[in-house]
Order: sequence, then structure tokens, then C-alpha cells
Amino acid sequence: MIVGDQDSRTKEDWVQAKRHVLAVLRVQTGRTLYDVLVSRPEEIDEVRWIEEVHRDIALENARVARQALPPTPTEAGYQIDSIRSYVPHLPEERS
Repeated sequence: MIVGDQDSRTKEDWVQAKRHVLAVLRVQTGRTLYDVLVSRPEEIDEVRWIEEVHRDIALENARVARQALPPTPTEAGYQIDSIRSYVPHLPEERS
């Protein structure tokens, strides 16, 4: 294994661990981080978790939809594919 790959994998693991901790903190509360992480989730925590997951899915879908649409209707006609397929009409030569 290359050293750079190992470092990037370690950083990736830390980022994922932080995301998991933040996900738990979004729905469970406690006096300290340790209290939150060792306590069993209650029914209300499970409900909040499902709501958070659905909210995140909706936000991600909205973000993807915003990126898929052109910013304005005027710009819809100026997509790169239409530019690539454009065939210029040159004036006929006069003899």
C-alpha cells in the first residue's frame, strides 16, 4: 500500500466517523458527548431520526433538481449540446 493512499484512507475514516457523531447529535441529547454516545436511543429519538433522514433526502433531491434545470428559460436554448449540433448557414456565393 502506498503511504499517500493510507493517509487518505485514514482521513476518509475520520471524516466518516465525524459524520456519524454529528448524525447522532442531531437526534439525541445529553450532558456530554460520552453520555450521548453510550445512552440507548428512545422512541422519540427514532422518530426524529426518520424525520431527519427524510429531510436530508428531500434537500438532496431539491439540490439535484436545481442543478439539472437551466437557471432561466432564456438559457434553456443555449445548452452546449445545441451549440455542438449547430450547423451555420453560410450565404451562397454569387458568381
